Amino acid sequence: MALSIGIRRNDRVQVGEDELKVLNIVLGHHVVVRLKGQKYKITEAERSEIAPQVYLSYGKNPHRSPDAVQSARLLFQAPREILIRKVYGPRSYDH
Repeated sequence: MALSIGIRRNDRVQVGEDELKVLNIVLGHHVVVRLKGQKYKITEAERSEIAPQVYLSYGKNPHRSPDAVQSARLLFQAPREILIRKVYGPRSYDH
């Protein structure tokens, strides 16, 4: 199943029992994220496996206005059994 989530720098996404953090967005090129201490450079050209059965790719935010802060979309592909959701509120931890 696919899930698209709008993100900005420093946003966090729960992936199963772990937390993914958006480290950097280079609009039109790539996004850098960290999961379980490992950094991943995510591009539009190909998807990356960031955890078993969890694939991630990047896309431009179609709803972004020219005056908006840097934002993008992450596309997750994973089985329904793996919880994927944006994390709001205080950080549970920063790894």
